[in-house]
Amino acid sequence: MKTVEINDGETIFEKGQESGFVYIIKSGEVKVIYEEFEEVLMQNEIIGIEALLREPYMETAIAKNKVKLTQLSPEEFKELYSGTDVEKKALKSFTKRTMKILGWI
Repeated sequence: MKTVEINDGETIFEKGQESGFVYIIKSGEVKVIYEEFEEVLMQNEIIGIEALLREPYMETAIAKNKVKLTQLSPEEFKELYSGTDVEKKALKSFTKRTMKILGWI
């Protein structure tokens, strides 16, 4: 687990890229893009949860301004957050974004 800083406009990860990390937004805003769907996520939101499934990222994540992230490997995330509210929030957020992408909501 480490803290990473991303500058305005920099790409955190791209759709289709092999996933390696889960990120928790500590400060700043991240624009998440999947084809025509866009969403801005802020502090305490979680991105890159596909890494837990060892699947490629489903979306592109770009810093909207200077962003500070906690970067965790799938193993670190599971060790720290398994069975906690953080894990539940991550899964709920991922499910909601997936449903929006599919046009279900």
